[in-house]
Amino acid sequence: MKLSKPLTELLLAFSLLFTVVLLTDCKKDDSDDSPSNAERRIKTIEVFTNDTLFMIKTVTYDDQNRLIEIVADYIKPDNTPIPMTKKVFNYVSDQLIESIYYGYIENVGWQEDSRYTRKYMNGKLIEYCGNYTTDMKAFYSYNQYGLSKTKYLSLPFKDSDTCVIEEYLYDDHGLFAGADFYFNCKGSDSADRKIRYVRNEQQQIAEIQHYAWYWSGFWEMSAKLTFNYYQDGRIEECTNYKFYSKNLSPITKFNFEYNSDGTLKRLIFTELYTGDTETYILSYENGKGNFHELRTLYNYASYRYWMPDINISGHFPFYY
Repeated sequence: MKLSKPLTELLLAFSLLFTVVLLTDCKKDDSDDSPSNAERRIKTIEVFTNDTLFMIKTVTYDDQNRLIEIVADYIKPDNTPIPMTKKVFNYVSDQLIESIYYGYIENVGWQEDSRYTRKYMNGKLIEYCGNYTTDMKAFYSYNQYGLSKTKYLSLPFKDSDTCVIEEYLYDDHGLFAGADFYFNCKGSDSADRKIRYVRNEQQQIAEIQHYAWYWSGFWEMSAKLTFNYYQDGRIEECTNYKFYSKNLSPITKFNFEYNSDGTLKRLIFTELYTGDTETYILSYENGKGNFHELRTLYNYASYRYWMPDINISGHFPFYY
């Protein structure tokens, strides 16, 4: 049985829980411009629960190196693949990309579940619109360092507008330093949540700390991520801590393995209290991809850094 279900994009948009973030480079462009990674793109992802193959995701590109389809097949115990879901990308123009989610129904075929649009200006994502159980939108603004603010708006939600704002912080060197979260759009000066990045002497992320404002009137750390690195600077391990019984306790762990060209080979997710694992094994083919252009920057402070050609949302690759 699968350990956890992939979150929908709608839930990701409004989930401010400090779950998991996985990174290999301090800035998006650090890895993408290297010759090896620029000529390699993900073709398949095999997903294992403990040692049992559970799912295979297959990625398809067009002759312009654009991702056009991601299909997920459930693998039966006899190794028979059963279609589950697929996401199709339509490139309407340079300023507009549409994506459609489908679910597979036996004896019926593929049925549309939801659709999303991304609007761009000068190569930057400025608006994201989705239609799932409710209509929702996200608006993005930028400064000289990068993304400066994201505003999420859901209409309707319990007969009223729901709005979340994320304001992003940078240090004196232009490095990402964290974010403040506001759970309404009424111009309040007091943040409801905040995330702060702690760096080591090499300017690598040592910790990502999540704080909440409780009845005590003080900011209290409610969760954190800690990172260990290989000598070459790539992430080796990430541990996720949650606040339980007045203590921060490790609950999950992520381990990373890489190919010789620097691409991610294997990601292992472990539930520390049970020892159960999910393993993602990635296969590549020659060619470029456009993953970065397609990413929607939900919870930017938690998902600030990217592995080459892959985004981890929750801990489920390619669910964005």
